[in-house]
Amino acid sequence: MLILRIKQAECALADGRLEEAFDLVQAKDLREHRRGQDLAGQLARALVQRARQHLGAGQLTLASTDCDKAARLAGNLPDVAEIRAAVISSMLDKQQAQHLQTLALAAAHRQIEQGQLSVGQKLLSDIQEGNPQAAALRQDLAARRVMIDAIVEKAAAALQRDDWESAVNELASARGARLSDTRLRELIAQTTRLVTRQTQSAIESGRLDRASLLLKRLARIADGSVDSEQVRQTLDQCRLAFAAVQAGQPRQAEQIMRRLAVVLPTAAWVQSALKYLEQAGDATDQLAAGPLGLLDGSPQLRTFAMNPQDAPNATPKSVLPLPSSDPLPPKFIIQVDGIGSFLVLRDKRITIGALSSTPTPDVGFLAEAQTPPLVIERVEDDYFVKSPATVPSSASPQRPALLTTGQRIAISTRCRMTFRLPSPASTTAVLELNSARLPRSDVRHIVLLDRELILGPGPSAHIRADELPEPAVLHLKDGRLYCQTKNEISIEDQPADRNSPIPIGRHLRVGAVTFVVTRG
Repeated sequence: MLILRIKQAECALADGRLEEAFDLVQAKDLREHRRGQDLAGQLARALVQRARQHLGAGQLTLASTDCDKAARLAGNLPDVAEIRAAVISSMLDKQQAQHLQTLALAAAHRQIEQGQLSVGQKLLSDIQEGNPQAAALRQDLAARRVMIDAIVEKAAAALQRDDWESAVNELASARGARLSDTRLRELIAQTTRLVTRQTQSAIESGRLDRASLLLKRLARIADGSVDSEQVRQTLDQCRLAFAAVQAGQPRQAEQIMRRLAVVLPTAAWVQSALKYLEQAGDATDQLAAGPLGLLDGSPQLRTFAMNPQDAPNATPKSVLPLPSSDPLPPKFIIQVDGIGSFLVLRDKRITIGALSSTPTPDVGFLAEAQTPPLVIERVEDDYFVKSPATVPSSASPQRPALLTTGQRIAISTRCRMTFRLPSPASTTAVLELNSARLPRSDVRHIVLLDRELILGPGPSAHIRADELPEPAVLHLKDGRLYCQTKNEISIEDQPADRNSPIPIGRHLRVGAVTFVVTRG
């Protein structure tokens, strides 16, 4: 029987049925026989040879299995050690390639979501075919290009027939779908120039109501060109002049109109308004120089101003001098009435952990004292997290993990949050607190501020306020916070200068939304 099994093993080896031969050679009595020992050596060399073939074909698991079998038959031969080292090196290279591919997929997805299709396509071109996630992104990219082609065709046709409103509608749909393309940008610039010229003409002819409507329509595609911004500022100056008239300040209105006369030299209505304002100013000066001016012991008169949208018979409001705005601290809170409070941090690198930890983290939660902290850092346009206890588990102190929007983070089983990048046009991020608790229970969001913060309607806002028809952008400049918006602005119910920084501790109203900035 032994000789028969040896012959069976030899036949299996000769036919290339190495697994069958290996199973037969495992028998103890066969291994103790001289022919069996020779057979084991031949089989080990055959397994080594096949392992080399598997390694060359990239079949690392099969190559590793053959190495293990050869080592069991003939010990750790030099050839076996060499192939095993090559397999381990290839596996590490493969893991590294998969990690880089995962990062490339995340970057491509982010660029496509932000409308940067060419950049996303370049990133996808570096990913091997056959990856299901890459295939899905390529399909999404192709669908977006089809949408862009259709929008470009319709918008161009609308401009050819001078139907700029239809062109704006089409281009606004591209903005809503986060689509970006050179042709779209050219059409937006062309449409902006057309509407800006019409707006300028409406202002010069005295149709300020029509100019305001035109600018409101143009805001849907938000070109931000120099010409459109200049027209917008001109219209804002007209509003300020009207507010001064309503407040009984003809000299102030006259000063504004003189500046407008330089910008609008051909507007006949500006010269007419200047004439009447000069007459009103002279009359006011004569009254003040008359007997009424002899009442120098009377209470000091207050100046008045009124929102230009208020009714003519509305009671004017006194203007309070704006308080000086101190520089923003690294950490502050924006409390929005009816919406909630938001903790805002300006540093690129922040630590998050238990409130009782030593040293005290930048953001301290009500968590167990032994909970290890995590670090979130912004590097250019990306955010990375590192800590032994973070989720995702791929993060570590030595290898930070890239954060993607919608990803969950945890510093303990009872302290979890969700990372989001709401706006593709901003690198400011938001941490939504799921089960985590801060000492201030009204704070449910942490804002990692980069350059700007969007307060407005829809999910693309960092602070969602659906009461606003248009978003307001709070942006940093020289260490202070400014508000850029088309909505009316007031501080403590008094008209506010749009070019002044937001004061700390004073209530600011933007449209129908009121908020206050306080130190964190």
